[in-house]
Amino acid sequence: MPAVAVAYDVADVQPVVASLLWSIEALADGDRVSLLANAPDAVPIAGRVRRAIARAWPPTVLIASGIALPLIPAAANQPEAASSSGWTLVVTGVLTLAAGQDIAGRVGVSWDRALRWK
Repeated sequence: MPAVAVAYDVADVQPVVASLLWSIEALADGDRVSLLANAPDAVPIAGRVRRAIARAWPPTVLIASGIALPLIPAAANQPEAASSSGWTLVVTGVLTLAAGQDIAGRVGVSWDRALRWK
């Protein structure tokens, strides 16, 4: 766990600030060896895979829902609404995957304001 996440008072933060200042000086001097002296050897692959899955799962569900929506019998009776909703889900999923959930949420709010039936 990063030291900043467990800092409870000024005494806990001071070593972190000193380390950051030392790192900035090493970066400014171009001293790569000193800069990377306290860096971890490698980031564990499990953590990277977990983060990738956590980032990709919501857009995958949105895209799959958009593709499967016209196949649902209740939605198939209204093909225009199913198609429109399906494309909205697919585009939202792609946007979420490309730009992140916060950007997709802001775009979704704009779409909600622009739609006539709201």
